[in-house]
Amino acid sequence: MSDDLVKRLRATCSCNIDNTPCLAEEECRVAQEAADRIEELEAQLAKTVDLIAELAAGPSWGESVMGWVNSMVIKARTTLAELKGKTNDQR
Repeated sequence: MSDDLVKRLRATCSCNIDNTPCLAEEECRVAQEAADRIEELEAQLAKTVDLIAELAAGPSWGESVMGWVNSMVIKARTTLAELKGKTNDQR
């Protein structure tokens, strides 16, 4: 569904804002920014879903449970920081 929305947002403006303005540049710019943001959020969601799936699967046979837990905590913290828009410098 969101792919369709992104396509519709990107198709709202047929002009090339920089070279051939269509007198609706602001609306075109907003539509493009909205499509970009949707794609960014979808990428973040996909990464989060992958982490949750990895958590749900649990450790592999023979893998150290404590090592797996530590690894998952690091991945969860990293993912959470990325979702909040924080880098290592901002923690």
